[in-house]
Amino acid sequence: MAVETGVQYYGSLAAANTPLDLRTTGIMKIAKLAPFLRFLDFVKKGPKPKAEKVEYAADDYLTHTVTTSGATADTTTGTVTVTSGDETKVVAGDKLQNPLTREMMLVTSTVAGTINVTRSIGDASGNIANAQVLYILSNTAAEGSDPPTAKHQPASWTYNYLEHVKKPIDITGRMQRLGTREYEGKDALYNNEKMKRFQEMLRELELTFFLGQLATSGSTSTRRTYMQGLEEFIRDADSRTYNVNGSALTWAIIEALADQAFNDTDVDELWGFASPRYMSQFGQLLYAKWTPDEVKSRKLGATVMKVETSHGVINLIREHYFRNDLAAYMFLVDKTCIEKVETIPLHCKDDVQAEKSDVRQGYWEWEGTILVRHPTRLTLAYGLTA
Repeated sequence: MAVETGVQYYGSLAAANTPLDLRTTGIMKIAKLAPFLRFLDFVKKGPKPKAEKVEYAADDYLTHTVTTSGATADTTTGTVTVTSGDETKVVAGDKLQNPLTREMMLVTSTVAGTINVTRSIGDASGNIANAQVLYILSNTAAEGSDPPTAKHQPASWTYNYLEHVKKPIDITGRMQRLGTREYEGKDALYNNEKMKRFQEMLRELELTFFLGQLATSGSTSTRRTYMQGLEEFIRDADSRTYNVNGSALTWAIIEALADQAFNDTDVDELWGFASPRYMSQFGQLLYAKWTPDEVKSRKLGATVMKVETSHGVINLIREHYFRNDLAAYMFLVDKTCIEKVETIPLHCKDDVQAEKSDVRQGYWEWEGTILVRHPTRLTLAYGLTA
């Protein structure tokens, strides 16, 4: 179907007494068209913006592992060479354990790329392999000692831009006054157009939250700012994408995906925004083993299907517009790490036309952005081919 731009004219209808039904197929609930937009009503509200560039601090819990960068023989005392920077994760008094040999070591001091340790604290001992992950246990204090050196992870400052979105409604005065056979009388056709544009606005905002990219364009007087969506946050983070790499889901794939998705969170449930292709696969694989969560469905306004994995619960919601190349996508989101910022809530401005103009104009409008404080708590699954 052809798309025309500009003001909609009465003459563009099929005939003066057109029998065409210009009605939509029904005004759908917000959550049906834009479940993530509705989901944002239940996340934490972000700080009040003071500029178009919304800056915020992102930090996280300290890591609990270090990784070796060379093999070390079984000795009583010695050094462990680790990946550059990992030596800053421990202080004197920390204990390290090799989960392969069960050996426990006491950290005595550190230098660049090296951790000095007392080996074999306890009964176990053994060689330490290259690229071995060692777990950081508690810091053990000597009797009468002062507190150990404190550790902290400096917050990294990041930002997202505000984005100002508009969706116009334009019809001529004649269309406004006459309407059509189905929409008779003043305002009837305008109101119908208004609701159609509203549905389109929801779809466009929904996709922007997922796929938007951080950018600016234009000169000072025509400057546009674009907010970063979830996909770019995830792809900028380390190891937060998961390639399903196939035409069918298996329970092993779901468990492996859940393992990755939950491994950097401290929550018991994630929210999955999935294409119809994923929903179909989950339905075929699990059949009666996935169930609608009636409470969450009523609260959100869209069907929420609960999938219990050994790592936690995934609340699955269908994203209707994840089709074509996006049919391979499913976003897994930790609700606690996303914040919504709005400077203009979604609303419609009517009658913005010039005083002497014989047109009726209005527009839907929204301005805001999303903040993701811990991108490592999000996961993008892709690669489901059929």
